[in-house]
Amino acid sequence: MEKATYAVKRMCELLEVSRSGFYRWRARREGGPTPVQRRRAELDAKVAASHAGSDGVYGAPRILADLRADGERVSRKSVAASLRRQRLAGISPRRFTPVTTVVDLDAPVPKDLVRRRFDAGVLNGCGPPTSRICAPVRAGCTCVRSGTGVRAG
Repeated sequence: MEKATYAVKRMCELLEVSRSGFYRWRARREGGPTPVQRRRAELDAKVAASHAGSDGVYGAPRILADLRADGERVSRKSVAASLRRQRLAGISPRRFTPVTTVVDLDAPVPKDLVRRRFDAGVLNGCGPPTSRICAPVRAGCTCVRSGTGVRAG
């Protein structure tokens, strides 16, 4: 502070601030942290402890539940803001991805109890006329209904 050389009145004039504003600023600076700042510091410590206690897994909703279970009055947004201030984040569940089937080549093939037949025995041939599309067009076994372009078989 240049108070030894210049008067407070002169410095306030040069900085274009009021003297009352200067004294209010000095009282705030020397008075220590405000109640809000103390509350935030306490909350940050509790949130960091809960986050560390969960091995970094818990996010704002679970930490909030823990703090409320301990009797703390706090909102979810305050806990989330505390996590952001400390650059902490919980681990969010990943989107479900089904595991692809690994084929076991040594496994026995199951028996076909229904005796299904997936081919007619010949290439590009028709099986028995069971479909409504194929039944009327059996001549030549093309299985294509004229005019519609629908292929059966």
